[in-house]
Amino acid sequence: MIKASAAPLPVSAITTSIDDETGGVRITWAAPYSNSDTVSQYLVQIQDTNQVSWYSELINCDGSSVQIIQSRSCLIPMATLRGAPFSLAFGQVVKVKISSRNVNGWSLPTQSSVNGATIRTQPTVMTALTRGSQTTEL
Repeated sequence: MIKASAAPLPVSAITTSIDDETGGVRITWAAPYSNSDTVSQYLVQIQDTNQVSWYSELINCDGSSVQIIQSRSCLIPMATLRGAPFSLAFGQVVKVKISSRNVNGWSLPTQSSVNGATIRTQPTVMTALTRGSQTTEL
């Protein structure tokens, strides 16, 4: 039996948003047309602060993970995006591109729009409170 198939079409509807619970950036995308073979992997890449290079974040957004393949979503902590290699600055839009893969190869990448989640500053750790000369214990 011969099965006609090809590499998947590009993904669509990439969105980035701030997760209300964690403050991280949630990346979501719509499943591409698979061209008769199951999508087995996604390559999720984030553009660096200089808008030159693209990097994968494999701890929270490994596109070969079954969970991420099925949910087409991942959540990256803000601190990760603020650090190397991304080094995104406060107020910068998180730009993402995603490719999909099946047994026939990779799709062309799709890039997120210029609208989306922006980098926020991480809260600083509060210093320990001290009792002043004008305070008393209750």
